[in-house]
Amino acid sequence: MRGSNPLFVDSTKFSGDGIRTQFELSGVLPYEDEKVFAKVTNREGHDQIVPLHGNEKGLFFGSIYLKHQEEITYRFYIKDEEEVVFESKPVSGRAGYLVIADWDPIAQQFPKREKVKPGSETDPEPLPEFEAQRKSLMNAVQAMENFFPEP
Repeated sequence: MRGSNPLFVDSTKFSGDGIRTQFELSGVLPYEDEKVFAKVTNREGHDQIVPLHGNEKGLFFGSIYLKHQEEITYRFYIKDEEEVVFESKPVSGRAGYLVIADWDPIAQQFPKREKVKPGSETDPEPLPEFEAQRKSLMNAVQAMENFFPEP
């Protein structure tokens, strides 16, 4: 876990006291209908799923309650409506107040997707009312190219 100093231990908390752990994930770009989660497993093997919510800067965050300094393993994943699409490598560490990670998916084949990502569709046909403006601009560009020939 990045950002934690192993020499510093919060003296106000005893090992095993409950703390709220914030998970922050950057560098992930899910499709519109996909959701990002963190799966946290404690030493006894109990899993907790943390839904992560994104902001306008592309940072995903969520929080859960864990035992202070408890040994945990966590991984992040992107889930479509029914199945896990991508997942990251599992990371082991100790529960603290903040877990910061960069998205690093496991190398695997990309899933087959029938949906088109917004903005990647083929160019739509121009509206008729703008066709005259487009032709006028293209004529102006052509005139500029003829006026300033290349050396």
